[in-house]
Amino acid sequence: MKESIKMNDYLMELFKYTIGKGNKGLIYPLVKEGIVSEKSVVKTINDADIESEEKSKYALELAKELKDVPIKGLEDIVVNANDVEDIYEFAKYVKWADINRLSKAIVESKDAYSITAFAREVKGASVSDLAKEVINLHDGRAIYTFAYSVKGAPIKELEKSMCDPETYNTNFAYDFAKNVSANDVEGLTNAVIKGKSIQNMTAFARDIKGANIRKIENAIIKNGNARDIYKFTKEVPRANKKKLTKAFINSVYYEEESLLCNFALLPKVDLDVINDTLIKKCLDKDIPVSVVTNYVNSLQYHKNLPIDKFTLAVIKRGRPWDIVDFARNTENVQVDELADALIQMECREKKYWLYEFMLKVKNAPISKLNEAFKKESKKSMLKVQYSEEFLKILRLVRNKDIEGLRKYKDLLNEDKLTKKLK
Repeated sequence: MKESIKMNDYLMELFKYTIGKGNKGLIYPLVKEGIVSEKSVVKTINDADIESEEKSKYALELAKELKDVPIKGLEDIVVNANDVEDIYEFAKYVKWADINRLSKAIVESKDAYSITAFAREVKGASVSDLAKEVINLHDGRAIYTFAYSVKGAPIKELEKSMCDPETYNTNFAYDFAKNVSANDVEGLTNAVIKGKSIQNMTAFARDIKGANIRKIENAIIKNGNARDIYKFTKEVPRANKKKLTKAFINSVYYEEESLLCNFALLPKVDLDVINDTLIKKCLDKDIPVSVVTNYVNSLQYHKNLPIDKFTLAVIKRGRPWDIVDFARNTENVQVDELADALIQMECREKKYWLYEFMLKVKNAPISKLNEAFKKESKKSMLKVQYSEEFLKILRLVRNKDIEGLRKYKDLLNEDKLTKKLK
């Protein structure tokens, strides 16, 4: 017994030497000439103090080397280790392998990609049987890969499985429709929507003949992401631009000024909807004037914009700083109209904003603004005078100084200050 174990040890060392060092030509003649029995080969590996995965590797390499010497015990070792890569290689490279048995072992692993590789590359494998196993896994990616790469794959059944409500990873419905088959376009449309990949949904609507664009469009809109709506509108020529414009304008964050401008520059979008929405939001003070400025500057050389309406909206906001900023930063704007609005406006620190307009706005009507500035300066002086006189009168009233109040008889009975202000 001890001698037998020792012999196994020697044989295992020989296996390690031949397989590990690349001297694979030694084992075949030993077994072929009967120097080492087939039983000893299997027993040696089974008795070795190593993990089953490592035993599987030795069994696989020995089976490859033994060529036309079928040792079924080596196949047993590989199957029992349940290493899908070794099972696949055993079936592919060992001439005497039991393909049906190994096929069942691959199926039991439920590894879709190993099943696909087995069907694609192992001679004698039942493609239809393996396809059924892939279908039963309900993995859209595996279904597509099998249909695309395996010669003789049952395309009709695989397409039906891709459209099955139980199937997941259905974003691969686009790849299936483009590269394999699109007999059931409506089913594949539903599948790609279920997959929720905006990129694949957009590509499906753009590339697949007969795609239900409206259904995909509604799914994109329902998602409520302005960037996705922009991408879809840009890439799908047959998209409903008017409908998408409304959806975009309801979804976009106006701080994303470049996205807003890029959408407005797309062909056939409903520019009136964008303009009207921006004007309303400007009037309601829901957006800063800078958004309007950037929008007008970006689009006015490419599309016909109602700059006068945007100007009027800024004026109606009633903020002097908005008027100055819009006049200063917006190209080809009616500067005189904005200056007149500022001059007629009643607001605090008006003198300061008149000065800012004169100083910072190109082509500002300086003489007109300067006259207004002078008038505001006089008003400021009268207000100071009024303030000093009021404090004196108030002090006399508190002290009940009737004689002192006599000096202000005219001021108390006539609106002299108001006349002066006029």
